[in-house]
Amino acid sequence: MTEEITIETRDDWNEGDFDKTSADRDDHSGNLGIGYISGESVPITTTQPVDDMVLQLRMDGISNAEVIDYSGNDRDFDVNGNPSEATGVFSTGAIQFNGYDTEEDYLELPDSEGLDPEGDLTVSVWAYKDVDDTQSMVSKHETNESPDGWDLSYGTNGDIIWRINRDGTDEIDLRSDSLPTGEWFHIVGVFKEDEEMLLYVDGEEVASEDASGVSINDNDEKIRVGARSESSSTDIRRWFEGRISEIIVWDKSLTSSEVETLYFDGQADNNFEGEWTSEVFEPEDGEDVEVIELEITADIDSDTSSTVYIEALDDEDNVIDSDTIEVDSGTDTYSVDLDEAPKFKIISEHEVSL
Repeated sequence: MTEEITIETRDDWNEGDFDKTSADRDDHSGNLGIGYISGESVPITTTQPVDDMVLQLRMDGISNAEVIDYSGNDRDFDVNGNPSEATGVFSTGAIQFNGYDTEEDYLELPDSEGLDPEGDLTVSVWAYKDVDDTQSMVSKHETNESPDGWDLSYGTNGDIIWRINRDGTDEIDLRSDSLPTGEWFHIVGVFKEDEEMLLYVDGEEVASEDASGVSINDNDEKIRVGARSESSSTDIRRWFEGRISEIIVWDKSLTSSEVETLYFDGQADNNFEGEWTSEVFEPEDGEDVEVIELEITADIDSDTSSTVYIEALDDEDNVIDSDTIEVDSGTDTYSVDLDEAPKFKIISEHEVSL
């Protein structure tokens, strides 16, 4: 007797979790992805700060001309131009922006209540620039005769600029050393109202400045990814050329240890590790069956490993036998050696490292 079992979407699994920072894949499509806790799409992870989260863009894909916000605040970004899906820093998702071309690629979110910081602010992003140019990664920057807002961008010389504007002046303009093209960098700008402003690259502080007496004024400008407004809200420039992934904005200032954790989550000595358990499958006729092979279709990147455990269960769901297979990308048939049983369950474990 041949019994066909299909596991494809999250609904086919009872529960699943994935440690460390976000590393999901194709959530908008409904396919099983990495980056869930107990089977739910959430912005929370075991180590990531979640209080006062304004938005979280994993940049895992484009669906219906939108990029999904995972903060729980329903702040999906509209897509302008023709940016494309690309491989991200964790071999998951990123958006490729094409710089200044006829398409003028960028994402934007209209201003609404809760987008202007009440005091402190943290902006975190992974970015991979293709060229050295003045190009904005993420900003909420009102530009006119008296600009207000903030901007995290690259300068012409390849340096990172973390800027706070208020009433038409550059209140604080922090800059890093020049960084090379063609590499991923984790970039975090932190603003502590009336205290200090800091810039971090790959978990390390690279610049800071006193911010006594400085606050961020509210503005009506949109939050943009991959571009910034210039002389007016409709004059969009400073287009980014390269890939952007994992954007998170908090209405709070992260500590240096929290910034360091954001960077080191997912590195080679602190890998992503996750596990999903399927629902229990029972043959339709109620008879014991012997599982001898599984056909599995998997999308697995080169730096990701996936191990599948097949468990044979008795009528009380106790494990009476099990087998293990290492799964490769693509569609393949795997031999399985299990005793006959009335029920079966499949567990998939994943590890992603840089």
